[in-house]
Amino acid sequence: SSNPHIHCRSESLILDIDGKTLKEAIEHYDAHTLFESVKMLAIRNIEKIDFRVSDNFPNLKEVYLPDPIREIGKDAFSNYGYKGGQLEKVYLNDNIEKIGENAFVGNPKLSNIRLPKNLKSIGKDAFYECKGLEHIEIPPSVTYIGEGAFFKCKGLERIEIPISVTYIGKCAFWETGIKDVKGLNSNIKYEMSESGFTPFLTTPFDKKFEKIQTTFSYMALGKIAKEIPQWQKKKEYETTEQWRQRVTAENQKNKVDEIANQAKKEFIALHKPKTITGTLGTYDADYGAYPVSIEGANTIYAKIPLEEALQFKTNWSKVAMQPTYGIIDDNIAVTSCIFSLGKKSWKSTERAANDNLDYLSYDVPTLNVDFDGKTSVAQNTSPKKAVDNTIDKNIPQTASLQSNTFVIAIGNENYNLVPKVAFANNDMNIFAQYCQKTLGIPMQNIRKYKDATFGSMLSALNDIKEIANAYNGDMNVIFYYAGHGIPNEKDQTAYLLPTDADGKSTEVCFPLARLYKELGELNAKSVIVFMDACFSGAQRGNGMLASARGVAIKAKEQKPMGKLIVLTASSGEETAYPYNEKAHGLFTYFLLKKLNETKGECSLGELSEYITTNVRRQSIVINRKPQTPAIIFSDSVKDEWMNYKLTR
Repeated sequence: SSNPHIHCRSESLILDIDGKTLKEAIEHYDAHTLFESVKMLAIRNIEKIDFRVSDNFPNLKEVYLPDPIREIGKDAFSNYGYKGGQLEKVYLNDNIEKIGENAFVGNPKLSNIRLPKNLKSIGKDAFYECKGLEHIEIPPSVTYIGEGAFFKCKGLERIEIPISVTYIGKCAFWETGIKDVKGLNSNIKYEMSESGFTPFLTTPFDKKFEKIQTTFSYMALGKIAKEIPQWQKKKEYETTEQWRQRVTAENQKNKVDEIANQAKKEFIALHKPKTITGTLGTYDADYGAYPVSIEGANTIYAKIPLEEALQFKTNWSKVAMQPTYGIIDDNIAVTSCIFSLGKKSWKSTERAANDNLDYLSYDVPTLNVDFDGKTSVAQNTSPKKAVDNTIDKNIPQTASLQSNTFVIAIGNENYNLVPKVAFANNDMNIFAQYCQKTLGIPMQNIRKYKDATFGSMLSALNDIKEIANAYNGDMNVIFYYAGHGIPNEKDQTAYLLPTDADGKSTEVCFPLARLYKELGELNAKSVIVFMDACFSGAQRGNGMLASARGVAIKAKEQKPMGKLIVLTASSGEETAYPYNEKAHGLFTYFLLKKLNETKGECSLGELSEYITTNVRRQSIVINRKPQTPAIIFSDSVKDEWMNYKLTR
């Protein structure tokens, strides 16, 4: 027939619709006889699927919906009421804007579907009982997720809600396997069920939802989601040229920071306690510090000279505290404090607030502005050196979950008194993303410390100790550090360099021996350390730290204890180099590359061999100097460490 044109090739069928509706085209034939053997269907030259296709294609396994289709209508591929649909794969063109009510309901074998990048609406019960869906990426154009949209999608364990979403219907994620949701914010309207239950009822995530609503990112993302689209619009008394000059990617980043900083002030004002009380811990004579646990908040460290420590403890009930607040781990925290007793006062160590908004930036809306009817993406005007960041973008994702693995990730890039460490914060951020996406470690189990001060490092170790005690040995730990290391020039002992130190006085640096001791003493199944630093006094790249002599020093090797395994970036007096073309440290780049290639499924033996081989080769080629990664481990794991995996 010439209208419509139907080309049937064994089990495949192409419907080329010409001037008819899909319903008219299909009903032109004895459908049940003609189409019952069709397993692959492609539909062309129609804008809307407005007919229940599954009525006529009971054995359909694959569907192709190319341009110019813009809408998948109600019940289009629904198999609800049948003995379960056979549909396995659906391929959608990127210009589809709407997936209608019940569009794919009752297709338990559906596992492969990529949502269109211009999709705006996911209708009521659209994927109801699609039990085979294990991963679905909601594009940043979606504003509406309807009632029951993913009800009973038991294979879903994680989902990322883009900042464009303003509505999530009741029951949207009921009876799924979702354990982690990223991107929830205060700008979204959550439709509650008649009984007052959230859209996440009966999922593992439901109990966390209430807590998330009290976090800083929930409030800040909501303000960004609401205000940035308004900022992008052309103002009434603004010329088109002025608009173009104002709405650039760089200006948008500045605007996001401005909104987030205002949100931080509002959040602190809202949650700051009227009175502050703290519990004094045991004095650490080596560091001259008392840990002080702030009620309802975090732990800080009061710097008290040894000769005044007893007086401070004896009069603790009379000590007044003047705190400075910030955001740590997405909640209000004390970042520093002045302790006063009569006319005498002492300061705490500075706790770097990890409120650098890195975790907000992932969800900032794409700057895609319509100038005079032509959509264009505004660019920064300042030229940038080309960087291959493929490893940062194409991060493999797993559906598994390691709820008993915890990560401490420290990136020390911006130092107050010595040169910066190129790419250290990018190293830390991308490593953390691999931990979450590739290794399946929940976001709340990953503690990031950007530009960590001495106080932050103490707090990080105190945090992981408390977690280990709570889990009573049923946990694994990954510790990552990118930043400066420094040797003591007198006895060659090695230290991590906090961002508020210069290495001249190692009393305020963190001893590597103490790090290994405290990590080794953790009550944990395993502790794996990745150390992208060198301890020769050299900078990442060229030159020496201000505190070091003009030559590199071979620091004493520290022996791990407990169940500790350490992979370090360099050996002896060598330098740990950057890989400028990849915007990473050389060691970290090949660590990430192996995780990328194997999707995290490699042993520590394979990982260490890969890193060592490639770093040695690449350093000679691009830096013309040797860099030899090393692995050291405690005696208790010497016969088994090679078989350990980061995925459990």
